Amino acid sequence: MTDDYSNLIQSISKAQTPKPDWLKQHSVVFSPTYGRGVVKVLLGNFATILFDHQPEAFDIDDCLEAVSAGTLLPPQSNPALTTSRDIEAIPYAPYQMLAQEWETQLRHLNVAPPRDGQYVSIPETLAAPLKTALAAKGINRLFSHQVIAYNALRDGEDLVLSTDTNSGKTLAFSLPILEGALTYGHTTLMIVPSNQLMDDQFEKMATLMELTGDDSLVCGKIHGGIEQEHRLSMFNDQPQVVLINPDCLNGLIRRARDPKYAKYTEFLSRLKYIVIDEGHEEVGVMGAHLAGMLMRLRLSLSQVGGDPWSLQYIVCSATVSNQAELANTLTQRNHPLERPPVRVIDDAQNGAPSPGRVTLIFNHQSNSASTVARLVEKLLIDTDLVGIVFFNSRNGSKKLMETVGRGLKRLGQSGLLNTVKLFNSSVNNDLKRQVIQGIKDGGVRLVFSTSSLQAGVDMPELDCSIVWGFPKLSDLRQRWGRAGRGQVPGLCIFVPSNNTNLDYYYVRHPQALINGQVEAALLDPHYPIRLAQHLLSAAAESGLKSEEVSLFFGEAGEVIAGELLRQGKLLQSQNLAYMYAKGRPYYDIPVRGNRPNSIKLINTTNGEVLETLAFNNAMREVFPGAIYKVQDGTGKLNQFRSQGLRPETNAVKLDPIQGVNRFTQAIEESDLTVARKIAQKVLNLGAFGALTLRLDWSKVDSRVVGAQEWEAIQVLSCETNGCKKRAVDLTSSRVSRCEGCRQSLKLKLVKQDLLAEVLFEPEAIIGYSIECPTMTLAASESLKAHLRQWVKQHNRGVKLQHGGKLPLHEQVLGETDPIALGLHSFLHALIIALPLGDRYSTQDIEDSLQTKGPGMDVESVLMDTVDAGTGATEYMFEHIQTVARNALQLSQECDCQNVGCPRCLTHTSCLDDNEALYKPLGVALLKAFLETEQTETLVTVPDKAKPEAEAQGTAEAQTASLEAV
Repeated sequence: MTDDYSNLIQSISKAQTPKPDWLKQHSVVFSPTYGRGVVKVLLGNFATILFDHQPEAFDIDDCLEAVSAGTLLPPQSNPALTTSRDIEAIPYAPYQMLAQEWETQLRHLNVAPPRDGQYVSIPETLAAPLKTALAAKGINRLFSHQVIAYNALRDGEDLVLSTDTNSGKTLAFSLPILEGALTYGHTTLMIVPSNQLMDDQFEKMATLMELTGDDSLVCGKIHGGIEQEHRLSMFNDQPQVVLINPDCLNGLIRRARDPKYAKYTEFLSRLKYIVIDEGHEEVGVMGAHLAGMLMRLRLSLSQVGGDPWSLQYIVCSATVSNQAELANTLTQRNHPLERPPVRVIDDAQNGAPSPGRVTLIFNHQSNSASTVARLVEKLLIDTDLVGIVFFNSRNGSKKLMETVGRGLKRLGQSGLLNTVKLFNSSVNNDLKRQVIQGIKDGGVRLVFSTSSLQAGVDMPELDCSIVWGFPKLSDLRQRWGRAGRGQVPGLCIFVPSNNTNLDYYYVRHPQALINGQVEAALLDPHYPIRLAQHLLSAAAESGLKSEEVSLFFGEAGEVIAGELLRQGKLLQSQNLAYMYAKGRPYYDIPVRGNRPNSIKLINTTNGEVLETLAFNNAMREVFPGAIYKVQDGTGKLNQFRSQGLRPETNAVKLDPIQGVNRFTQAIEESDLTVARKIAQKVLNLGAFGALTLRLDWSKVDSRVVGAQEWEAIQVLSCETNGCKKRAVDLTSSRVSRCEGCRQSLKLKLVKQDLLAEVLFEPEAIIGYSIECPTMTLAASESLKAHLRQWVKQHNRGVKLQHGGKLPLHEQVLGETDPIALGLHSFLHALIIALPLGDRYSTQDIEDSLQTKGPGMDVESVLMDTVDAGTGATEYMFEHIQTVARNALQLSQECDCQNVGCPRCLTHTSCLDDNEALYKPLGVALLKAFLETEQTETLVTVPDKAKPEAEAQGTAEAQTASLEAV
């Protein structure tokens, strides 16, 4: 009661301070957090504001405090909000119509004007057959950057082509490599990450070869769908260019001494060019494995009479910030002779014309799924546009397909659903090819895709690209780059997903989405376990001389080879001339990280293979009794009931069922078991206390132990505050807008009931496990006490500033365990700074908050993402002070609010969805650590480590990790 009286007296005192002229009842205001709003109530310093696209109004206890803090501003403070004048600047009428339709929900609009091309005459030195081919294609001049690339490769340089999407990169490198084939008999190996892109590139290359009129030019391709005998016959045709994916390259390298593959050996001996397409995909573990395979390939080349040091590398990528570094790291250009630096041709040298681009960034939506569904319906019904919608999950694309199907049926347009197709990793390759062909033929209007179609498949028919939910910047640019590859400007749309900090941040900073620097492509080819796998493979494939180790695998390779000899995994011949390895270690290399183990989904009525899933996805999606949905030829999603996964057959039988408004969810469990302790450090955080870091070799088990079945019912209604038809079920009406307020109708979940929950019998439980390094952050008793005290005091201070309540962006202080808040915030700041070490990215790790049991304190755990590790966790442990300094600098330079942002605190690999984070606490802990003198680190050496391992000092963790495998 005393506080109430005190606040009443203070309110009179505060009311004496005049308010700014723009802050009045019914006036328009702007919030950096929520955008445009209208003041509905203003009494004293208390205000109630209704912000656009927010379902409920917000109460502000002290509006003057909000003005002072910069959280409440006049309307002109937001240059990003769209105006009618902005929309009128859109040069293409269908895009302008869409922008007008959605004007009230747009946060930002950007129009990039067309760009004229810079042309150069076809070089006189170009081989005559290639001039003939260009003339047949109607090309009488080249883009300026294509000629720069041609001259650089003729001069013997390595090359990075990093011009924008749709800039003719393929032709830029095709001319010089085919000239080399015609003139000198050179061959080219082109490494392509996906089968769809391979088909596209193969068609371009084969067509160019055919147009030369020279029958000696042959192009071949190798991927998992091509049988061994066909691969063999392909080499018998003596191709000059072979396209291959990384998985098949791993198996091909060992064929260098196979008598059946004599023609491959001949191809290899003449190898001159290695093209790495979509180089930004070759990061993390996949990139490290590709670098290891190229080491082995160079070794094989030297053993069959070729010259590995005359190889030239061409890396293509439109979305990477560290182009030269990526090329050097992938190719490991540790040359015995001096080579010129890799030549980078970036977008500043791009001579290709561009039709321009229109970018629409939506504001936060109360129901983003409904917004995307209505947007899709609008595109299908009211325009002739052809487009693609990108999702961050397969299930998300299927759910929206159902929503769109119901919407089109309600609007009397069910037939249009046949023009919408799913495209993801589980869809069969034949169906994927049909979808791509359907886009070209006009039978497909919209594609719902995951990352499977973001690589550079050339589809000039695509007008627009919609990205729902932030992936990462490089992926976003790749996805937007699918649109506008013809003569018409591309339409690029970003719709933020609900309740994610990353989407929230980028909506508030739209220029970062459009023009911000993309992520660096990072990998570590010398991570001991990866390097060991490729050393053993090389020794098994063709034998390995000791003097060849450093030449082809670097200095780190010598250390690892010595350890493998000590462990008896690498063996020496009797005359000590070479080293060898038993078995087929190359079969055990998971090129893309964790081994996929493809599971076929089979229709029990006809035996048809409906889709193919990776094992870890199948475990979660087709457990016994699971409802699984598959698109048929009409666009409809048919439902099936799973009989359960049979690991011995790598197949799941699916029984058709009638459509119901039901879905199933797996009940998952995971355990982290420390298999071996590697090392331990105690960090002194000054007055806060001590923080223990434990580096372990751990086994992470994941399994599905049961399932839930739910019923969900959605209705279409108006959700506009004050509208007479608000919350009225309008599902049966054939309208997309409310007849009362003319706002778009929204899908609303009105019922979600749990129908059943079952726990599986032990024999039906299926799971998988990985072993990798983990780093655990554990707080001492002193640190726990100080964290509780810090949060308590900070909580009290914030409440005093805001009339006894925590504002929305500070509520984490009152909702989160202080220990979890401190450990998680400290670790996240370190994770964001990890890429500054120029070796690892945030995609190489995951983190989570864990407790060992009821009533026990939480710990924060960092772990590598794949079996045998990535090296990122060990790097963090060993370089904690360097990473912490970078983290503190990032945090202090970032002007975001206390919840943090992608530049300083939040990241996409957090298993706790970026909850329990508070930037000021993370900064306080970083400062305490860096400002306190650290005593000698306590290192716990594994019990099984031998004396030789102990002598390796800081390398002991890597040796222990290698020995654990």
